[in-house]
Amino acid sequence: MSATLAEALARFGPGYLAAHGLSRAQAKAWRAIAACRTPALGGQQFACDACGSTQWRWHSCRSRHCPRCQKQAADAWRRARLAELLAAVQESIT
Repeated sequence: MSATLAEALARFGPGYLAAHGLSRAQAKAWRAIAACRTPALGGQQFACDACGSTQWRWHSCRSRHCPRCQKQAADAWRRARLAELLAAVQESIT
């Protein structure tokens, strides 16, 4: 599994912050991304009726800067642009 931006911020962030400052907006985005899908934002516990096992689903930050939260929107946008491109190419061929 590849590393996430939140993991990179946790690992390298303190060193970066010691050398650089952040604007208020940057700090807000940083905090949101670092807390995304962690106990910091809360969540819901689900239980299987059959076996009784439980699993937590942590809430997302929903920040427009968070790559985890915006992946589905970005993928949908890419698919739409690809469909437009393919339609234009097909139209130019016929």
